[in-house]
Amino acid sequence: MSESSLVEDSTSTKLTSTLENYLKKLDETTIHHEYMIALFIVLLSESGFYVLPMSEASFSKNEKLIYTSPKQWKTMKDIYEIKLVLKYLPHVICKLVAISSGDRLIVNFFSTTGEKNVYSIAIQSLKYVNPFSNNFASRYMNLKEISHRFKDALVMRVRADILTEAGLINPSFQGLPTELKLKILGMLEASTLMQVSQCSRHFNVLCKEPLLWQALLRRDFAEKQVKSDRGWISCYRMRYIEHNRKRHHNTSCSSYSSCSNCKPEIGRYHPSWIHPRVDIPSNIGNYHIPLLSDFLRLHGSSRQSHLDFGNLFRYRFGSRFGR
Repeated sequence: MSESSLVEDSTSTKLTSTLENYLKKLDETTIHHEYMIALFIVLLSESGFYVLPMSEASFSKNEKLIYTSPKQWKTMKDIYEIKLVLKYLPHVICKLVAISSGDRLIVNFFSTTGEKNVYSIAIQSLKYVNPFSNNFASRYMNLKEISHRFKDALVMRVRADILTEAGLINPSFQGLPTELKLKILGMLEASTLMQVSQCSRHFNVLCKEPLLWQALLRRDFAEKQVKSDRGWISCYRMRYIEHNRKRHHNTSCSSYSSCSNCKPEIGRYHPSWIHPRVDIPSNIGNYHIPLLSDFLRLHGSSRQSHLDFGNLFRYRFGSRFGR
């Protein structure tokens, strides 16, 4: 079995060869924060990032990791700044900026092109580094934890941003092929689909795809009608409103004819989970109706249910509140 080249597979007795070779070149004046930065450089190399300056020969030989002392990246007191690039996109420069604050290291990673989303994490260096150990294998602790955390929170997000900006397929949702994104969006509810459409311009266009709403009509309402002049989204909206009206009609107060609290000018509909004859507690004083919204959210989560209950409450108990 070949030796693993990933840092997360290191053990308490054996480090991966890439990390061990890097540590051998560090001098005795290296502090714990700089050990962490050396670890970050190795983790970045595992994800295809190269440290600048790099020569063209380094790209051709696939040399992801070239030794550079962390002290050379120290631009000013307690600040380290490292420039990196992806192998297949050498024109896109990324920056890793690490700021030491006591025993913590605040790490920021971002691309200098595109939207420039900055991703940050704060790391307690002494949780992962033992600078007093003479054994390389025991110099680091919890390598699997910090490897996953660093890659998930910083490296893979910046990598996804770069590849998405370049129009290349990547493991992020935005980087999936359009066919797969439409397949995933087609599994969502209409309300969720409208929320996704507000994420970006790209998803706004995808969520208005007529085929999605045509499929939603068939799934939610067994609708088989041909496309109208209004479009599939408008058809779904009208069908949804009609469905709600029928549902409200079916849940009307069954005792409408004998219930003294149900008057035609107010409306017949009462929510199925409450009857208008419920008595108001005697210890409730003159509260303003809108301020009771949080108190009244006893059942259901839909906004319409709260509005319906608000109307019912205003009609049933309005006289007691001086209204």
